[in-house]
Amino acid sequence: MGGPQDLSRQLLLDYCAWIHRQPGVAPSQRQGLVSGVKILLDDHRLKGWSPSIPENVALRRGELPRREEPLPRPIPDVLLRQIMAEDNLQLVRPDFRVMLLILHEHGFRAGTLVSLAIDCLGEDADGFPTVRWWNTKRRRERLHPVRNPAVVAAIQQQRHRALRCHPGTPWLFPSSHANALGDRHTSAATVVGRFTAYQARIGLTDPAGAAAQVTLHQFRHTFGTRELNNGASQEVVQELLDHDDPKVTRGYARLTDKKLREEFLTAARFNIAGERLDSLGAGGPLADVAWMKEKLNRARVSLPNGYCSLPLQQDCEVQNACLDCKAYFVTTPDFLPAHQAQRDRTAELIRTAEEEGKLRIAQKNRQVLVKLDTLIASLKIASSKATQ
Repeated sequence: MGGPQDLSRQLLLDYCAWIHRQPGVAPSQRQGLVSGVKILLDDHRLKGWSPSIPENVALRRGELPRREEPLPRPIPDVLLRQIMAEDNLQLVRPDFRVMLLILHEHGFRAGTLVSLAIDCLGEDADGFPTVRWWNTKRRRERLHPVRNPAVVAAIQQQRHRALRCHPGTPWLFPSSHANALGDRHTSAATVVGRFTAYQARIGLTDPAGAAAQVTLHQFRHTFGTRELNNGASQEVVQELLDHDDPKVTRGYARLTDKKLREEFLTAARFNIAGERLDSLGAGGPLADVAWMKEKLNRARVSLPNGYCSLPLQQDCEVQNACLDCKAYFVTTPDFLPAHQAQRDRTAELIRTAEEEGKLRIAQKNRQVLVKLDTLIASLKIASSKATQ
């Protein structure tokens, strides 16, 4: 075996190529393995060890394996529905049900969840409920707005249970083992173990019927992705998750954009006459341009029941009277509840107008009702086919 003096630059490059070809090595591991060699070479030269390494034996900037930003892994809807199903939640102890609800609604890390204080529930300046939590990574206290009243009720009930079993405990989830003083909270490892057992107990399965398993941390990914899908800005999600590096939150935005793009290109899209529009191909530059135009339009024109496909350079001649806009109004089955609600309001308006003798108003709204009935029928057919 040779020594440091026998190293060559080609040997380093061959080593980098070999590391890159290994199928079981993650990108972060590849970077670490090559970086370790670079650090060893630098230390050898810096400390003047002998025998010396040839000067040309070095790794230049850009030759280290790149560490790709991993995309979040939210829990698929079909699995999340099983996990949060009320019948399944009744199979576990009450404190664990509260844990799952908090994870689902707030996306905390396991360490944050178990370290919630007994008095974590509070109010903001406007009197709305908040949860006070400790960021275990950034070592600081934060507040989360509580939007689901069920979370407030669940935390209050868990507080009573905790104090009944461990009077004076400072923790919302005190440990139930060897904790006579109530001064220790449940460990994150215990919660992880309970969650694994829970998935096995309910028989968590994917759409193909195969056994599935998710991690507690995926609740965090699910929360961040859901907030972005619901229209929250990347900055707001970064604040909610208390990410120190905006690049981490950017992964959620990338995933959301990817999902919305796929939905846009493949969704069943209809005009106001209930006529189905051609779906766009998922690949190619034309699809990219179509999605960019769609994002620009959505940023400018927000409708409660669909999208406006009018090019941004043109003015709207119908002033947002979208039910009369066959040329540009586009909708999908996702907006079916909005159309149904408008139909109910229109039918009520017709009934009132007829009772009051306002026949002209009733006649005009009957035309609207016919359009809505035609559109709703088409959307229901598309929705039923999508769920089969």
